[in-house]
Amino acid sequence: ANDRLVTSNGRYREFLSPAADVIRPGKSFQDIIKAEASRGVVVEAKGREDDWVFDTLADHATDQPMRETQLWDGRWVAVSVYRTADGGHLRILRDVTNRKQAELALEESVSWLRGIMDTVIDGILTIDETGTVLSLNPAAARIFGYGADEVVGRHVSMLMPEAADLFQGTERDG
Repeated sequence: ANDRLVTSNGRYREFLSPAADVIRPGKSFQDIIKAEASRGVVVEAKGREDDWVFDTLADHATDQPMRETQLWDGRWVAVSVYRTADGGHLRILRDVTNRKQAELALEESVSWLRGIMDTVIDGILTIDETGTVLSLNPAAARIFGYGADEVVGRHVSMLMPEAADLFQGTERDG
């Protein structure tokens, strides 16, 4: 309750190993966070150590439930904080590196694909199994004379009436 460390396990200290010597019973949470910042434990703290400490302490005071952060060694952890019955905090670090790497790779792929879709001269539409337009690129918008906001969510037959036969019984607001 007085924001001093009661206990931690080896895995916790291993995650934060550049500051492991500070992570010991009796140390204040603020001292531990300052050590994490000054020793480069958290990537987002680099170059803005004082601000990161301030933000982290503010989150701690308002019981922010979870955040993800990248550690000094490239791993990603989800930091979850729970209030204990006696007014203290339980802080849990969980390795989410594999999921985070997959998420970042997917974002990069989507960005790459979006770049292609936005710059090709061919009109490209994506539609679902019911014939609903999910997206169209700028070239398709020029070809059909409609903006994405006018087409997305509508049935493809509004652009190509002959497509109505391909989606029998699925046409929506035509």
